[in-house]
Amino acid sequence: MDHSAQLEIYKINQFIKRWGKVYTFTKPGENKFGEPTGVVESVNIPGVYHEDNGYINQTISDAGTVISKFNTQIFCRTKDAQKVKHDMSVIIDGEEYRVTGVRDLEKLKLACDISLEVVLK
Repeated sequence: MDHSAQLEIYKINQFIKRWGKVYTFTKPGENKFGEPTGVVESVNIPGVYHEDNGYINQTISDAGTVISKFNTQIFCRTKDAQKVKHDMSVIIDGEEYRVTGVRDLEKLKLACDISLEVVLK
């Protein structure tokens, strides 16, 4: 690993250490047939919660309405994000979120965004 990559990892670690917190992702365990085992898988990931603005455009036949929607994400190191599985859940400020995907930022294998969606009950 070259010096510039090490510097970037250091900056990412300091950012998460300063502004982040540890999030616990959980998922009910399943056997090879997809049946619940009663055991809960759990992973602790340090990261920084953030939102960005996404837009959903409806078609012209719907009068061209534009609806603003926030995309919820957790910024973390790639080595930590690899432990998170699709459909795991996390509680943030009393709301449950489900993991919808993990995106490697700039394809550098240094940092990732874990995409989340609110679980409606």
